[in-house]
Amino acid sequence: MAATPKEVTVLIVDDRSGRASRLTAAAREAPGVCLAGVASTALDASELVRSRQPDCVIVALDTIDLDSRSILHWMSRDRTAAVTVICSSPSDSRLGRAAELGAVDFSVISEEMAESSSDDPCVIAIRKAAAAARLTVEQREAAAHELLARLRPGLAPEPVVDIADPLIVLIGASTGGTRAIQAILRKLPPTFPAAVVAALHMPGKFTASFAERLDREIALRVEEIKEGNRPGARAVSVAPGGCHTLFARGGDGVLRFRLEPSAAAEVYVPAIDRLFLSALDCRVAVSVTAVLTGMGTDGARGAAALCLQGVPVLVEHQSTALVSSMPEAVIATGASVATLPVDEMGAAICRIVLAHKATRKHEPNA
Repeated sequence: MAATPKEVTVLIVDDRSGRASRLTAAAREAPGVCLAGVASTALDASELVRSRQPDCVIVALDTIDLDSRSILHWMSRDRTAAVTVICSSPSDSRLGRAAELGAVDFSVISEEMAESSSDDPCVIAIRKAAAAARLTVEQREAAAHELLARLRPGLAPEPVVDIADPLIVLIGASTGGTRAIQAILRKLPPTFPAAVVAALHMPGKFTASFAERLDREIALRVEEIKEGNRPGARAVSVAPGGCHTLFARGGDGVLRFRLEPSAAAEVYVPAIDRLFLSALDCRVAVSVTAVLTGMGTDGARGAAALCLQGVPVLVEHQSTALVSSMPEAVIATGASVATLPVDEMGAAICRIVLAHKATRKHEPNA
């Protein structure tokens, strides 16, 4: 008589309530499977992974807020749980990156698919997760390599960081941010070996004049970002108002800026979280991230995701922040951060960047 497989625990990370409910029902009905929980964000998932230690984590790649990518980055460092992913199309470009980060299998689940029957895609997804949970670490690595070979035949995994990219300093701010950014940049020398990318919640007509004023007042070159521009060392790039600024890589692998229109109902424009999370998605060499004065919570999710990847995060101390909501929101995520008055941040950023630069084998392009 065959031995009964050991019971495995499964955590579901998905912000689509309908699909998450179907996966939850399938997990509860599957023999030998115990549901560890359901999370709608990467931060919730990380807490559940630590507290409940599931054997497998199912991650949805098409979550609206992109937290699925940050949890994949984080899970790639923690080998205690297997990872499978779900998407709405087998041609989803994020599947290859998921395999690089250790995902061992994937399932396609769309709203049009049958919700019940032996071919229910949610039932199949749970079966795949249970099978993945029973693999050894070595077997998971082999399965991930096999999955990547299927998705990208003939291609080796992409490098985590292109050494030709400059080191990047990310800064996000809102109310009171112009003075705070100015105070930081004044402390950076003309030989500063990194590219500074700053996003502020400002209308479009003001960001260009802000960049021009900075260019006259500090030692580094400053310009407002244009579509297709490349970040460069010893320079500051200011995200234009009225749209979102993202990092992107084309077919040549070169790191560039991409501008995306904002929706009328969006509160945070340009969105700091979107900029920060795009840096993760493009494997940008981020040296340090700073979240400064501002109202709201924009930047908290992205800063926390970068922190999970080992990127130092600085937040402005309430003693100098005109509005401390944004720095407090980062702290509330539980991310490991350093809280500094704004007049100390420039020197701290210099120290971190110089230490990071010393670990690289080659000079980045200017």
